[in-house]
Amino acid sequence: TLKECRVELPLNRGVYVSDDYVTVCNLGSRYSQDDGFAGFWGQGVVLRNIHACFNCDQGVSFHGNSTTLIDGALIERNAGCGIVDVMSSSTFYRNVTVCSNYPSGVLFSGFAHAMYHCQIKDNCGVQIQIDKGASGSLDDCLIVGRGDKVTSAAVRLEHGRINHCTIVNSAVGVSVKLAASIRNSIVADCPVAVEIDKDAVDEVAIDKT
Repeated sequence: TLKECRVELPLNRGVYVSDDYVTVCNLGSRYSQDDGFAGFWGQGVVLRNIHACFNCDQGVSFHGNSTTLIDGALIERNAGCGIVDVMSSSTFYRNVTVCSNYPSGVLFSGFAHAMYHCQIKDNCGVQIQIDKGASGSLDDCLIVGRGDKVTSAAVRLEHGRINHCTIVNSAVGVSVKLAASIRNSIVADCPVAVEIDKDAVDEVAIDKT
């Protein structure tokens, strides 16, 4: 019963980087009461081979006008999304797996964001969302939904670029609100491959997909 349960809360604050040209390698952050890895103003920050899991907020989250490369990471089972990069941040993810996070996988709403050779899969809700105002690019990524019929899309774009990606197993593969470029990609096992808002019809380019 509930009265027999023991409630334990984490006390650590995770890994927070605010200085310039900091490199963090081979480090895990788990059970943080906040984000696993985060930063605000740091320029030229590199996170390499990190593991963010079981944190109370995001696994990775960058703010301010920070500029960060995340090169090699497993971001899983976090309670405030896997990745949320906001404000005027610029982030570049390479060889990163984002899986089994709640309530969604990746949210980009900062200045500029890119993912290369990444896997985004089995997260609750939308796998990856790029909001208005953010420049977003997905290259050579695998994006796998949960086959949930109430989830609107595996990828939701205000505007963005998709190239050499595979998107599978979602009610909607890609949902475009404003503009998008989708090239050299595969969308499969999605009842609706691409959903385009009426205001975006003239602003979507689909080629070799």
